Amino acid sequence: MSPSPAPHSPPHENASRDQPVQPSVPAKTDLVEMKRIVRDPITLHSRSDREPSRVNADIEIASKDHLQAKIATLETRIDETRLKLDHATAKLKHPDPNQTVDHHIKLLRQYNDVRDIATGLMGIMAEHRQLPMKRIYQDLGLDEKD
Repeated sequence: MSPSPAPHSPPHENASRDQPVQPSVPAKTDLVEMKRIVRDPITLHSRSDREPSRVNADIEIASKDHLQAKIATLETRIDETRLKLDHATAKLKHPDPNQTVDHHIKLLRQYNDVRDIATGLMGIMAEHRQLPMKRIYQDLGLDEKD
């Protein structure tokens, strides 16, 4: 008598031994479902006829797919941010921050030189008219803080 296959053997045991068994990926692999699976693998196993190692393989594949999708999304965001940075940098007169600081310092020195010369001229005017500086500022429409 020839031995017959077991009546309730799982389908993967009847498959050819040369072909690897491909773990099935759950249809719903969103983060909430994956967290539930990771937190409660026993409940998942009791609702399924799969072996625990197949459940773990499914979790690993779902997690890997989710992580790869998240990586792709983040890489896209990085590319978009770099593009925005390039556009903003192209609008700058001096893209190098050191050049910008040097330019501002140069402008401040020029402003201080002009202000000193103007204050000196107003001092000469006050002396010539024999008026206080406050009155010269008022005559020129300036505030003393200017």
